[in-house]
Amino acid sequence: MKKNIVVCGLITGLLGTASVLADMHVDSADTHTQQGIGVSLPGTQLEHLEQLANYGNIMKEQLGEKVKLLSAGNQRLIGLGEKWDKLKPVLEKVMEKGSSPRKASQYNIFTPGSDFNSSDDFLSRFAGMTQSQTSSAWCGTNAIIAFNDSGSFVRTFIDPAACGNFSFIGWSRSTNPATAAPTFIDKGVMTPYPNPQGIVFQDLMGDVKTACASPERFYCSSTSTLYKRTISGGFVIQSAISVVRSLDGGETFGSAVPAVQKPTGGYPSYVLDKPWMAVKPGNSAATDTIYVTYTSINPSLDTIEFVKSVNGGAAWSAPIVIGTAGYYGTVQGSQVAFSPLPAPNGTIYVTWEEYDTFPCGNRRIKIRKSTDNGDTFSAPVQVTDIVGCGDGFRMQGNFSNFMDNSGLAVNPKNGNVYVAYQDGRGPSLPDSFGECGYYNFSNIYFRRSTDGGSTWTDPIKVNSDSANAKIDQFMPGIAVEKNTGRILVTFYDRRHDIKRNFTIRFWRAISSDSGNTWTSQSSMSGSFPAITGWEDDLFDDHYMSNYEAPSSDSAGTSTSGFITNWSDNTLGDANIQFQKIP
Repeated sequence: MKKNIVVCGLITGLLGTASVLADMHVDSADTHTQQGIGVSLPGTQLEHLEQLANYGNIMKEQLGEKVKLLSAGNQRLIGLGEKWDKLKPVLEKVMEKGSSPRKASQYNIFTPGSDFNSSDDFLSRFAGMTQSQTSSAWCGTNAIIAFNDSGSFVRTFIDPAACGNFSFIGWSRSTNPATAAPTFIDKGVMTPYPNPQGIVFQDLMGDVKTACASPERFYCSSTSTLYKRTISGGFVIQSAISVVRSLDGGETFGSAVPAVQKPTGGYPSYVLDKPWMAVKPGNSAATDTIYVTYTSINPSLDTIEFVKSVNGGAAWSAPIVIGTAGYYGTVQGSQVAFSPLPAPNGTIYVTWEEYDTFPCGNRRIKIRKSTDNGDTFSAPVQVTDIVGCGDGFRMQGNFSNFMDNSGLAVNPKNGNVYVAYQDGRGPSLPDSFGECGYYNFSNIYFRRSTDGGSTWTDPIKVNSDSANAKIDQFMPGIAVEKNTGRILVTFYDRRHDIKRNFTIRFWRAISSDSGNTWTSQSSMSGSFPAITGWEDDLFDDHYMSNYEAPSSDSAGTSTSGFITNWSDNTLGDANIQFQKIP
């Protein structure tokens, strides 16, 4: 028996498309969302998914070699298209059989000592067991960790949520983050409801970034695909970045609002990728200001863009182009941070990486700032030049890792700006199988600006082992403790496998002197391979992560350290681990 999709309370398979159209409203002035891949309204989750697979095939054809630039969220669409002939007959059987997923209260995967091997953790032995790419946010008495989760997708396919939206995002919540041993309870699938007017489906594809404005108000950004009704009464699929909001301390999340959306599949055609987010707290949700940056990928030109909302995500500004690259190059990996200094407006900082040619040419990290709440930005300043890690695109273990700019933070007490990044200017070996004919071993570096990003210190190496060792440290994350100014940098590290450089551990380092020295260096995980070897039918098995984003108490009510979170393969499949750092 086929399951019909419930579109915000209307069952399309029973009531028909006309009933849905009659209850939907589209603003005739909405001129920037009328283009995209033309589709009919699907009546089942399988038809919905097949249209996404077709979208993935179109995206792959249009982007060509640029498809390798896509992050995990959009890579899932590519993978759906490539695997659809294999997946479709399996999913047809799944739809006939159905399932009874657990309630949120039955999840507790973050509690130390919980059983990751429980059969309840697997809806299938071949799909839906991959969690990765984490971001945490902590405000006072509440904290959340959000992550990419193929199991969430399986659940939204088997048992469609209200509005029929798919989601690749899961999240976990703690109500005691300031304690020495906080507990996190997995809240299940982050499924937006209801959809905004004119949007039939809003599928959250992942690459989630979290932020909070108060112990009650949390925000998550994600890549997304929209099914949008046009003025003429048809439907189009578009690429978007969506923001989801919680008003109860991360216990639940409500409607997702597209912060930006662009046409895809025609001309012009865009794929929006790699969102990052920061929040300027207001007195209420209606006065919170949200800043989002992302990469707009086009077959001929890529740009880093910025949008903002001054009313808690209800409405969004038009995009501002922050950075761009020539035809043979690209711009990737933007990050945005907000400093309350100087008062009253504060300062917005945006960093990104610029590549002359990809992946083998020169590359550098740049920064721009705004002191008028994002209305205008200063001229770009170069933070540092970069030597690509691994072969410039992949690391040993055959996973992509080309975004070197993965750590931007500000000290809210003195306005210092910090950038942590990976760099491959360690030992280098020729490698004919590498994209660029070499393999560069990588280290983690840190730079500081005390004048609002105008000038930068020389690089300071964070990892404590020798810079000349033929091992990799990569993918740093960064957080600053609001009350003390202590800086945390986390990263993946292979020093425990110095002879082979294969297995990985997750490490941390802390600085109490604005990044001049780094102490308290230790491993937080056991050793694990980059690729689990347990292929998830719904996931790219050559993918590890693009970032891990730790946190401290943004509300400043606690001086009790940091929450670290990471993708961990020690049990043979991909899970999320966390550790509280005092």
